[in-house]
Amino acid sequence: MEEAESFLNDYEIPFKGIVEQSVAGIYILQDGRMQYVNETFAAMCNVPRSRMTGELLAKLAAPHQVDALLKQYEKRIRGERPGPFVLHTRRPDGSRGYVEIHGNTVQYRGKPAIVGVGLDVTDRIQKQEELSRSRTQLRELMMRLNSVRERERSTVAQELHDVVGGMLTTIKFDISRLGRRLERQENGEVSPSTSVGTAKETTQQLLELVQESIEAVRRIAEGLRPAALDHLGLQDALAQDLKQFEARYGVSCTFDCNRAPLPLSESRELGLYRIFQEAMTNIARHANASEVVVTLTWDDTAVALEILDNGVGISAPPAKGAHLGLLGMRERARDLNGIAEIGPDPARGFRVLVRIPTESTECSQTETP
Repeated sequence: MEEAESFLNDYEIPFKGIVEQSVAGIYILQDGRMQYVNETFAAMCNVPRSRMTGELLAKLAAPHQVDALLKQYEKRIRGERPGPFVLHTRRPDGSRGYVEIHGNTVQYRGKPAIVGVGLDVTDRIQKQEELSRSRTQLRELMMRLNSVRERERSTVAQELHDVVGGMLTTIKFDISRLGRRLERQENGEVSPSTSVGTAKETTQQLLELVQESIEAVRRIAEGLRPAALDHLGLQDALAQDLKQFEARYGVSCTFDCNRAPLPLSESRELGLYRIFQEAMTNIARHANASEVVVTLTWDDTAVALEILDNGVGISAPPAKGAHLGLLGMRERARDLNGIAEIGPDPARGFRVLVRIPTESTECSQTETP
């Protein structure tokens, strides 16, 4: 008997050393209390080991988890295997942590107990939550893009039907009227002098209608694809739009650029321009700003567009439209292999900074093995 006890003591000494140094949390649970926890498990739960030992299981769980945890405990005591349980904890910095606990039922000191391990799965769950949020945001963004696309199509269809269609109908009517007058002249029903004067008036009206139709088509096309980018380039297009914004909303606007225009691909110019448009739309709708400063800088490696305003910023959480607009700007920057820094500015109301690589930089990075 003494030899057996000596053997067990010799065995327990290294076993305890392994348990205490384990990177996994280890615990023994019996009679609804924590009979033993190693230092790792106590640290995962952010509870001192001395206070955790002997503590009721119910007091270790967050209030919304107590019932579920106790039911899990009862199932394990009965010998069932309900699977792991994720315990919500509070980290030392105040952030939420997650400990996944596993356990098996054993006989300990003549009574059923649960011996198990705890694994810190905070990083895994945070990544899952972040992925879930990203998917939700992308779904919202896609819904907004579809809504914007349908609204733009409706606007274009209405413009074509009401404006261009109306003008073409009037042109058709005037041409028919002019044709009838010329026919009456040929038949001798009206004098040539009267017919000529009327024909000139009708022709002038037709020319005016054609010019209005051309301007209407140009306006519609401008909404679909900014002509200023093609004719002026990004730098001058931004400066022109800022002047129009200043005149329309009475907001003081300043545009700064560090150098002469640098040739950019069409996709990069359009992407930066659309980000600028979205930022200015947010300022007009939400910022209540009196001043806007737009800065465009570039070198041989990157192009940066910064938009600052001195308004009230965006509420937390932001309005749905503003929230999706910010997400859209980030996605556009990502599509161009760039980054978007969006948030409050210490000296001003709000700041949008987008930085994208130049084509030469991107090509060299792609070709590097």
